[in-house]
Amino acid sequence: LWNPIIRKYEIISEKYDDKKGTYEVVISIPLYGKDSVASIAIPRLVSNYKPISKIDPNKSILSKEEIKSIQKSKFTSLVLDVRESVFTNSLTVNVCDSNGNSIYGIDNVDMNLAIDRGMISYSKNLDDPRIGNDPLIIRAEDIEDENIIVTREDSERILIANQQNHFLENCNVIILY
Repeated sequence: LWNPIIRKYEIISEKYDDKKGTYEVVISIPLYGKDSVASIAIPRLVSNYKPISKIDPNKSILSKEEIKSIQKSKFTSLVLDVRESVFTNSLTVNVCDSNGNSIYGIDNVDMNLAIDRGMISYSKNLDDPRIGNDPLIIRAEDIEDENIIVTREDSERILIANQQNHFLENCNVIILY
């Protein structure tokens, strides 16, 4: 049954139910990489690649001092703290500002990179290796479905930092839950 779609799977358990006339098979499938769930789902989810937005520092709502500080940073990743919200893990996520403008989503990532390692990682602490030594940590303002909402100021912090360090393009985005 799975062979035409996913070639890499492991049967965990099997059982036949005489009363129902059903056969149950529990399998393990890799989430990322070749012949994975991501290799099937992500190409179907990506509609049209759009580069990550850029912020003109001269038009930013942040202070000049804060912009300079962010531009000097060496942020290794974006950590989105959703611990105070109800959030359901998903293969993809969309990060928006409070005005609904998309900052990061499935259409902003390299499809091959997203298939290989995932566009996001989930962690209950800051020990995830994708975080690196200097993460930009942003607390979610709200959650709406699979959309993580951040303030407009935080969206600008994210985009200005990303212009220097490209953590969004490298899928170094971690959801702290």
